[in-house]
Amino acid sequence: PLRQRLQTFALFLHTSSVILLPFLYFFLWCFPIFWPFLLIYTFGFYLNDRSPSNGNAPARFSPWLRNCSIFEYFSTYFPVTLHKTADLKPTFVTAEVEAQDYAIHPILRTILPSILLKLLESFRLVSKTTIIKKKQVRQGPRYIFGYHPHGIIAMGVTAGFTMECAGFSKMFPGITTFVTTLVNQFHLPFYRDYLMALGITAVTRKNLRALINQDMSVVIVVGGASESLLAKPGLNSIVLKKRKGFVKLALEMVDDICLVPVYAFGENNIYDVYYTNDGDGPPLSQTRKNDGYIKRVLKGGQLWLKKNAGFTLPIIMSRGIFNYDFGLLPYRRPIDVVFGSPISVKRLNGHSPGDPVSEDEINHYHTLYVNALQTLFDDHKAQF
Repeated sequence: PLRQRLQTFALFLHTSSVILLPFLYFFLWCFPIFWPFLLIYTFGFYLNDRSPSNGNAPARFSPWLRNCSIFEYFSTYFPVTLHKTADLKPTFVTAEVEAQDYAIHPILRTILPSILLKLLESFRLVSKTTIIKKKQVRQGPRYIFGYHPHGIIAMGVTAGFTMECAGFSKMFPGITTFVTTLVNQFHLPFYRDYLMALGITAVTRKNLRALINQDMSVVIVVGGASESLLAKPGLNSIVLKKRKGFVKLALEMVDDICLVPVYAFGENNIYDVYYTNDGDGPPLSQTRKNDGYIKRVLKGGQLWLKKNAGFTLPIIMSRGIFNYDFGLLPYRRPIDVVFGSPISVKRLNGHSPGDPVSEDEINHYHTLYVNALQTLFDDHKAQF
């Protein structure tokens, strides 16, 4: 059916963008007509722009791209469905306020440079008047969403948070989220700009603090690369016991911040996986001895890559664009993303920004988070 072909095409475009967009950048260098543009981009944006890691992600975020209709096909491919168990208080509400602005058409106020408007005002060609503007007013807390499990590529977090196709903003209005990922993904030309336009930014402490201080909410895939090696269809193993950095980050914000556990049922099911733990899964060779050797070599390579590059490559089996038994596209298996109740984080000891965070505080809220996530999983595992 045509709809399924469009779904596959949308998924292919997104998953292959990590290769296609950098390739396009280098391919354009073959044509001198593009050199001025490429020089401006390379030296003005690629080499000097630190938006992915300095808290400037909101300036590069594109609501138009996040709402692009093609992403509806991406979401319905699996499909990805969001479920909430509790309401989240909006961080922002829209209020009407009086303001002084130029008495010209609103479109002209948007597109004309401020220096030109001031020049026109000096010649009395335009004047200011009192108008009613709609403004986003801070009212509620900021949120740190902890997403579990990582899976192979975390497709649920992509459809659920970086695209409006699954309906996040309708379910939780007034909350602006930025999904975090490894900083090395922003080293790829053109691809980095695509990520930032979707609202994806680097998972560095400095960047996260800057975003939260701007009243933004962030999404952290807590298990990271280590968890991707545990992704197996039908299993729900996560890495969480020693992952406490996101809790410490929340405590450093002092107040008006909540932790929200999020569990994606089905995230581990969209790829079949070659098991690299010795003795697990189907054999990779004819003899048990060779099978164990191959798995140890593959496992060593994965761990080396994780240690030196920050990411790893699970060995997957999946489908292709035109076939169903070989390729790199995930299978059409549902992903149900369930949002838990918010956990309000308040300092137990320190009361001001900069006060040191104690281990007791971290352990207290980490335990609350783990228990909330366990409850969320237990309450919905039979349903999904």
